Amino acid sequence: MATDIKQKKIGDLEAGQLKEFLSECGFQRVEEQKEIGNRTFVRGIKGIEKLFGVSHATAQRLKNSVLKDATYQQGRTILVDVEEALRLFGNKNDKS
Repeated sequence: MATDIKQKKIGDLEAGQLKEFLSECGFQRVEEQKEIGNRTFVRGIKGIEKLFGVSHATAQRLKNSVLKDATYQQGRTILVDVEEALRLFGNKNDKS
């Protein structure tokens, strides 16, 4: 890391310099979807919001009802199996 970057205020850094600084500090970009083995997951309520194009409140309701079997939660970390969530959501819509 260049010493001139260490001496600057964060607000004075250009985007590339900030990105370089953060990566050297060990920060990594969080992926929207993550593939583990042959399964794809989205992370959190925001992942459900983007997957189904719904509001935060609706995503929370879906997580606790229709998507319950596709949701894995450990503490505050939530992972949703995309394929299973789409299947469960489709089955719910077929019953209506």
